[in-house]
Amino acid sequence: MQKPACHLLLAASLLCGFGFALPPRHQHAPPAPSQTQPPPSKKTPTGDQLHGQEFREHAIRDASDYNPTEALHDYKVGHFYRIQGDYPGALSRFRAALRHDPHAVEAMYEAGETEIKMHQPQQARDYFRQYLAATPHGKHAHHVQSLLKKLTRQLQKPAAKR
Repeated sequence: MQKPACHLLLAASLLCGFGFALPPRHQHAPPAPSQTQPPPSKKTPTGDQLHGQEFREHAIRDASDYNPTEALHDYKVGHFYRIQGDYPGALSRFRAALRHDPHAVEAMYEAGETEIKMHQPQQARDYFRQYLAATPHGKHAHHVQSLLKKLTRQLQKPAAKR
């Protein structure tokens, strides 16, 4: 007789522990909007209203694809594919990461490295130039500069043979 009651008590405590049996005791309402702040404008500011980095950040925030979390996920999956040797799959993920966050410098770097593996020096050079424009003193900057010199020499060789 004691065993079934013990099992019921154990099951009830597990259900309560996981939040299945009882609703939460306190439900918090979202904070009311502040009356001192004006409502957000639907109109996108022009370049005259925003300058430099502020304008670029505003343009990124307004882009429908901007999602840094998704960009990080795509970058990680692309990195995995690249290590496994699936270069087209990796490149697809790096491009998706850059669509979600145009300033994802690690995705730029890895996309350039992947293009080299795919024997696409022009595209690799474009990604490396983007990387250096975004972060001229980044952790891969010296390596990227040497790769750019090598790629430039490699791309000029066929033109000299013609």
